[in-house]
Amino acid sequence: MGTLTTQFQTGDWVHDPRTGAAVRVQHMPFEILLQFARGGFLFAIIDATGEPSVPAKIRTLNPEQAVSLYEGTAYADHWAIAPYLVSVDEALLMWIKDQFPVEPWGIFLVSREPFASIFQNYQKYLVVTLADGQNWFFRFYDPRVLEKHLMRASKDELTLFFGPARSIVTVTWKQFEAKAFLVA
Repeated sequence: MGTLTTQFQTGDWVHDPRTGAAVRVQHMPFEILLQFARGGFLFAIIDATGEPSVPAKIRTLNPEQAVSLYEGTAYADHWAIAPYLVSVDEALLMWIKDQFPVEPWGIFLVSREPFASIFQNYQKYLVVTLADGQNWFFRFYDPRVLEKHLMRASKDELTLFFGPARSIVTVTWKQFEAKAFLVA
């Protein structure tokens, strides 16, 4: 059995018959990401774990452009390792590209919805409760975790998870590969 990375082929509908889930995977050229950034439709969730440059960069941005997803939660004091939601303009897109050439740094979201709507939707996924009642952090903004989640979630779960996002994009900068996931 191959990895999820090889299972997700550009242009394919990926369907899990057990859950009924379906996502479409398509290649997204850098120029399209750049157009979304210029148009104000590109957001990112950037993982600060092990990356001290992230909170430092966030402090240089306007509060309306960047916020910790831990803001307003019991985990707010963990800002140094928090996932940050940012509105991505051209300059920030280039910073992300230059800062994270190899490492899985986070995800992009494409949306026409306001920043606050995106924040509210994705903040609620930070901690999930398992069937046994235990709470666990859900690192959905890690592309390796995200692809597994997209493959296993039901169609209803995917619709709720995508929420205001029209697509969720993972990027490997070294050999520029951007995969946009769209819910069926």
